[in-house]
Amino acid sequence: MLKRFDRVIENILGQPMTATGDDKSPFTVAAAIVEALGSSFEDEKNLGGVEKLKRTILAERIQRSGKTPTQVEAEDLTLIKALVAKRWPTF
Repeated sequence: MLKRFDRVIENILGQPMTATGDDKSPFTVAAAIVEALGSSFEDEKNLGGVEKLKRTILAERIQRSGKTPTQVEAEDLTLIKALVAKRWPTF
């Protein structure tokens, strides 16, 4: 299915969130997904190289998509949802 990832994430007051650290660019859905795909999790210490490569390729596709709708498979969306939920378990 085609998805866009350029939407800026807003806080609970409806204000655009910015990236952390020195980077003050808007925090987009793409940025959140890319960070989650590249994160290391305690329960995934033995994650294989093939799975890491798959996540890297997916992160690159999403990062490069910009405002262009990108084809994403259902299994990739399931992975994205799970990893984003691990990375940010609460808002």
